[in-house]
Amino acid sequence: MRSPDYGIDAPNLIRNRVVAGVVAFLIAEASRVGILPGELVLRPVSQVVVQIPLGMMGLWAGLGFSVTACWMYIGSRFGKVESNGVRSIKSKFCHSASKQGRAEVEIWIL
Repeated sequence: MRSPDYGIDAPNLIRNRVVAGVVAFLIAEASRVGILPGELVLRPVSQVVVQIPLGMMGLWAGLGFSVTACWMYIGSRFGKVESNGVRSIKSKFCHSASKQGRAEVEIWIL
């Protein structure tokens, strides 16, 4: 028997993370090539200098957004599959809650 396809959880959020990751990688590459400066220097007060390394910031932000988007996609696409009689954590919790007579179940993962 084929398992039901529930689709992707939060597709807009995943799309936005992919777009943010691509933009961050583009900023890192533009900084490396020389289109953007290597560091963004701000002087909010006369004696304070804030230096923001665009290349490394873009690289790490792009990596973080991309890994998170992939993790969310894979978890939502394949994490709900029940195979070989082994239930997912969510279905075990919902099944036990329905035996206790609860009408609604909310699951919060912190």
